[in-house]
Amino acid sequence: MNDALIECFRNYRHQQPAVQVMLHDLPPNEQLKAIAEGHLDGGFVGIIPSVRPSGIQFISWHQEPLVCYVPVGHRLADLRSVSLASLAEESFIGVSHDSAPAFSAHVRDLCKAAGFRPRLILESPRAQAVALMVAAGSGIAILPAALEQFMKKSVCAIPLKGTPKITHVFACQKGRLQGPLAHLIRLIRSPKG
Repeated sequence: MNDALIECFRNYRHQQPAVQVMLHDLPPNEQLKAIAEGHLDGGFVGIIPSVRPSGIQFISWHQEPLVCYVPVGHRLADLRSVSLASLAEESFIGVSHDSAPAFSAHVRDLCKAAGFRPRLILESPRAQAVALMVAAGSGIAILPAALEQFMKKSVCAIPLKGTPKITHVFACQKGRLQGPLAHLIRLIRSPKG
């Protein structure tokens, strides 16, 4: 979540007071399954999976850079930016492939393009937990830049050279973009709404 999305939900509540929005904290894979089964109207699932589930559409809503998170005091902590290739010998903590396969694969692909395979020592289904493990000194991680706002005193977020980005998407069943859900999507695409 970012400030623009929070403002979007506030605008939606104001414009659609009869509609109840329930937010659930689920990993992307669980969201996609619940959407496909009709148990969830839609979800913020991170990035588009490489294998798109049938019957689900994806709407881009936000782009953000990926950064390298290191614990305070780490040898890289004071750098203004870092190349992915220079991280080849580091121990990585990652978002688990089971919970977020698209994001996990994207980070692996970025590292492969930089000439190495990340030495993954720990995983978690949640990016926030990965950032906490970094703060505890367990390793480094490549994560979305927005997480820094929650961890400013315990991790350093170092911009990556070349500024790789991810595009966040909202997923819902094809043909369901009508009524209240369509209104929410319009606000997401134009957060000033």
